[in-house]
Amino acid sequence: MHASRVAVVAVMLLAAGCGGERTTPARSPQSAATPDPVAQCRAAGDGWQSLHISGDYRPPAARLGSGRLGVVFANDSDNDACAWSSEARALAEQGYAVAVFETVGSDSYEADETRAVAAAVRRAGAQRIALVGASVGARAVLQLAAQHPRDVVGVVALSAERRISSNPNDLLPTGRRIQVPVLSIGSRHDPLTSFGKDTLAWHRTIPDDRALVLPGSGHGVEFLTNRHRRRVRAAISAFLRSL
Repeated sequence: MHASRVAVVAVMLLAAGCGGERTTPARSPQSAATPDPVAQCRAAGDGWQSLHISGDYRPPAARLGSGRLGVVFANDSDNDACAWSSEARALAEQGYAVAVFETVGSDSYEADETRAVAAAVRRAGAQRIALVGASVGARAVLQLAAQHPRDVVGVVALSAERRISSNPNDLLPTGRRIQVPVLSIGSRHDPLTSFGKDTLAWHRTIPDDRALVLPGSGHGVEFLTNRHRRRVRAAISAFLRSL
């Protein structure tokens, strides 16, 4: 082949590799055996099983571990179940049945999807359920708890906001209807929770609330990886043991 044609072909191949349609990388053996929504989570590890959801709301869900107390995690606005994978695995190793899921509707459906996942965890063997949510997921688990769902015995709310851009209505009055213990976690300089004021307002409103307000501007799942991670994880573990 002429040298100039060789050069043109080489450029075309290089361009095809750098642009055009995005290719999907091959999954590792571990991720191929791991169900959605944790198949691509580096920290998920193995042992996860698909969680069958029934009813009108059927988000992709996965479970790990077993125990009388099930723990269901509700995502923040990034809708990334991977953010929970390390904490979920740690709790599974402590004897809890954990479940994560990916919201398929808008934020307004997350409470309904959380309810569906909690019901599936009960069918899988858990006798009681604790709900853990971050940001909009924290709002979702508080909304669900206020509806007094069967066998939900506690809630952990990381950076629950009173109002969000997609729903400017004040959710705070919902807190008065919650009859189970709640652990509210927030930070003093988080602008999304009015610099911690939302967390303290939930604490004053929810009948049985334990508040942990930390220095800094951490929000939601950031508490599981930032400088307060040990304190936050210890607080969550102690709270779950008390249920």
